[in-house]
Amino acid sequence: MLVSLSLMLLAAAPQEAAAVPPVRLAMTRSGVMVEAALPPAAGALEIQTAFGVFRTPLDPVEVVLERPAETWPDPGEVAGQARASAGARELHMAVRRLEEEGRLRELATLTEALAAHPGPGTEDALVQAAEALVRWGARLDPAPPELELDRRVDWLWEELRRRGGARALLLTGRLQEEVDTGLEYHPRQVPLADLRRALRSRDPWLRAAAARLAGWQRFTDEGLLRLLFAESLRAEHLLVRAGAAAGLAASWLDYALPWWFDAACQSLPEERRTAVAWLARFGGTDGLEALFVLLSAWDKHPPHRWTFLDVAFQSVRGVREPSVALLPDDGVIALHPGEEEAPGRRVLAGAVRRSVIRVTVFPEGFAGEVLARIRESGHPRLPAPAESEGWKIGDWLRWFAEKGLRGPVQPPAAVTPPEKGSGG
Repeated sequence: MLVSLSLMLLAAAPQEAAAVPPVRLAMTRSGVMVEAALPPAAGALEIQTAFGVFRTPLDPVEVVLERPAETWPDPGEVAGQARASAGARELHMAVRRLEEEGRLRELATLTEALAAHPGPGTEDALVQAAEALVRWGARLDPAPPELELDRRVDWLWEELRRRGGARALLLTGRLQEEVDTGLEYHPRQVPLADLRRALRSRDPWLRAAAARLAGWQRFTDEGLLRLLFAESLRAEHLLVRAGAAAGLAASWLDYALPWWFDAACQSLPEERRTAVAWLARFGGTDGLEALFVLLSAWDKHPPHRWTFLDVAFQSVRGVREPSVALLPDDGVIALHPGEEEAPGRRVLAGAVRRSVIRVTVFPEGFAGEVLARIRESGHPRLPAPAESEGWKIGDWLRWFAEKGLRGPVQPPAAVTPPEKGSGG
């Protein structure tokens, strides 16, 4: 009885939080850091991590460091906040630190927490974290050393299906390094039939991996490509949408950009927002030019017609399915006539050639989100934040019409800002 009472009193007494052990990081001579499961000796050319071997044959280990565990806001609390909230920015910075320092277990933990709490405040950090895991996965080798070369792809795919979770993204990165992308249906590929089955799975981690690999392996099956286009906008889970977008961007960007631009013009509100995000993340200068052109519709209402940079537009109220013609150069027009030969000097004017591009009236907040994606892109030709402070949407459109995103980067002092105060 006394023992039981003692145990009850001990359980009821306040307990000190268990100390979180430090993270052991191996740093190479060039400064690359990665979390080590076993501390390597100085000069080692391999580092054993929790997710496979990191080989560094030309950059030996210099030192092993111990760092305190990383902290970040609770994704469950941040999920409902705005995309540009302080909590969302802190999550973004935490993901970046974890990737830069190779803190793989913490990165995997945070990624799974973000995936479990979808919302405006966590979505950008989740996409960023997923990309970080894929990049790190490509640098790790989790396969048994005795495994024969011609069995590695099969082993990795089965391991991915078995493990799931954040580890599936790490294994996706390794598979992208291993598979053959030069020939369709090569033995060193994940078979198309396996990818199709995985794309029907209820597991978003498996579906995201399959979408990335389907694009990466350059399968030219039209049905598969159209499925990836649809998944990039409409899949229920952001992991799957991001995986499909990344797969398309890897091999079929010339087709994906018109599809996303078409969706940004006339699709349902959430699909429009997703399409804008993919144009900004994967489209480079072409994608940003498309967003500037789209932004010209920010204050238009039916039946208004207008022209922006020689592209004719009409404001409409209806929505429609995005479309794409799987033919080279369809849906692309020159931004500046006579300069078609300049690499990327174009804007996507729809998935199929049209004399007039129809744009559905912007939903509330959409114009601000398009502009935010442009500003957050970090494109070197964009004006510095101090320069563009106080600019309205009309100012940004005039700047783009005058300066554009091509050519040498001008120093801030050399850029004359447009007249402030009109539009937006």
